[in-house]
Formats: sequence, structure tokens, C-alpha cells
Amino acid sequence: MRQGEFFHRYAQGIYQLYEKLLERYPNFLIEGWHQGADDLI
Repeated sequence: MRQGEFFHRYAQGIYQLYEKLLERYPNFLIEGWHQGADDLI
């Protein structure tokens, strides 16, 4: 499996998990956090 395909499947799995959580818990709050060098700009 190529690296790009791995990360694509990983992202799909995360979105599927979010969908299932929101179906079961409609008021569930999902926050994202990004930290990296581009935050300094």
C-alpha cells in the first residue's frame, strides 16, 4: 500500500467514526487541533 493511499484510508476511517458518533450522540462536540510550523506565520 502506498503512503498516500494509507493516509487517504486513515482519513476516511476518521470521518466514518465521526459520523457514527454524531448519529449516536447528536450533541457530541468534535474539535480539531492542528499544530505545526505554519502556525507561526
